[in-house]
Amino acid sequence: MLGRLSFDAVCAMILPLSFSFIALPFWKNDLVLPTLYPCLGYGLMAFACSLKLIPVLGPIFEARGLKGRDRLKPHQRELYVLY
Repeated sequence: MLGRLSFDAVCAMILPLSFSFIALPFWKNDLVLPTLYPCLGYGLMAFACSLKLIPVLGPIFEARGLKGRDRLKPHQRELYVLY
């Protein structure tokens, strides 16, 4: 059983993959959809950045009193950060 991966391990795997997706159209000129790969790369990069920034910035937002509700679900209580 592999167990649970840490955020650092996930980011260490995702970031090189995203950079290779961004640079792939420059290496291979015969791709069918050359703009698809950079789009996937930037999406993976944004996912990795959000994985790193949300736990870091969560306590700062809570200290400032920034909390709220999910506006798409009107019958839900206030959101709290789970650590």
